[in-house]
Amino acid sequence: MLRSGSVWGNTVSLPTWQEYMTRVHEGLPGEPFPAAPAPTATAAGDAVEKGKVPDVGGMPIEQARAALEAAGYSVRIEQAPHGEIGAGHAIDTDPPAGTELPEGRPVVIRESSGEE
Repeated sequence: MLRSGSVWGNTVSLPTWQEYMTRVHEGLPGEPFPAAPAPTATAAGDAVEKGKVPDVGGMPIEQARAALEAAGYSVRIEQAPHGEIGAGHAIDTDPPAGTELPEGRPVVIRESSGEE
């Protein structure tokens, strides 16, 4: 019941809507919302830009592969020695990060095998 005084959305419309929806859904089975789709992101949490080779240098090789595949590229991995980047991490890519490249094209990740 509405009495004199301030009226806010939650004092009249919310209880009315709640009562209406409760009656409408009587006897219906409850269903959870579907899961949200997984975001396309790199290990750093940045969104992957389609059509541009992402910078994966320094990432663990599986994260680097996932970022490139999320950007739409096929991936090939080549081993190379590197004195500063530890084994199992991406050194760089060919073509280099930032290169505009159509989806579906191959990108090579140079994976560090450790020091020379």
